[in-house]
Amino acid sequence: AGIDQASALVTASPELGVCEVWVAEGTYFIYQTGVSNTITLRNQVAVYGGFAGGETERDQRDWANRRTILDGSDGLGNPLNVSHVITANSTQDATLDGLEIARGRSPDTGGGVQCTNARLWLVNLKLSEHYAGDSVWGGGAIFCVASGAGSVDLTIQGSELTSNSAARYGAGIMLLQQGTGGATLRVRGSTLASNYSMWWGNAVSLYAQSAGAMVLEVSDSTFMYNQANSGSAVGIHHRGSGAITASVSGSVFYRNWAGNGIIYPIIDGTNGSIDLTVSACRFFDNVAGGGMLTHHNRGTGVFTTTVTGSIFAGNYRHPNADNRDHGALYNW
Repeated sequence: AGIDQASALVTASPELGVCEVWVAEGTYFIYQTGVSNTITLRNQVAVYGGFAGGETERDQRDWANRRTILDGSDGLGNPLNVSHVITANSTQDATLDGLEIARGRSPDTGGGVQCTNARLWLVNLKLSEHYAGDSVWGGGAIFCVASGAGSVDLTIQGSELTSNSAARYGAGIMLLQQGTGGATLRVRGSTLASNYSMWWGNAVSLYAQSAGAMVLEVSDSTFMYNQANSGSAVGIHHRGSGAITASVSGSVFYRNWAGNGIIYPIIDGTNGSIDLTVSACRFFDNVAGGGMLTHHNRGTGVFTTTVTGSIFAGNYRHPNADNRDHGALYNW
């Protein structure tokens, strides 16, 4: 209730400008009256967890030990979960920091965080046990879409996304481009582990349907024990006409499993392009068909792939990979 009251206050009093909401340790069950219950983020509101209750400065909190949990269940052991724990529609410059967000269960997209045309910072979070059941898209823990002339700018830093699942794309994160504005995702110093999706792009998934540009920046992160049909760590599906620029640097890929590629970019469109750079990464003990990095051009777009200073060691061929067994890199 405290989060809702603070958000309502800022909405009703825009003269307050930037606002910080400090949340005490404890578990807050979001399901109260139905699956549509959600925490709606407001412009320029930063929500911080990890407080005991008597602090006077933000730096006095201890979010690692004073756990602040936003739980999408009803807390009574019933099979009742909200569709989206967090919602951000056209929300600008909002921050979530030092929170655990768990057990959102969506019949469509974004069990943990659902956003449209938003600019968000997600810092020091733990997102776990979310599910997205959509048969077209996905985004178990996080789903963001850039629609129309709007844009998405999403930064995830120092966070953990674990044990999330999706029926289609992106058990961890899905970023969808359906407009003409930009769509940017940054994943920094984070761990994505034990996520499972039925289709492409499990831990991180980008999907372009339109002319808008997309940017992916992954740095200093760890991907392990993720499973998917293709792209168990990172999947990029381009069916639009814009440019996708992706960089993956300083990251570790360990014991992930995929039918095709631990990193798997694919072009289905006619005019789009993917420019992918992988640098200073380590791939070991993964299982995949094709290569650890498999790029697949079944359209007429342009692929550019650059790999530098990376190590591929002790990886294995997927048992159903037939002739698509080409070690570290595979151009399909």
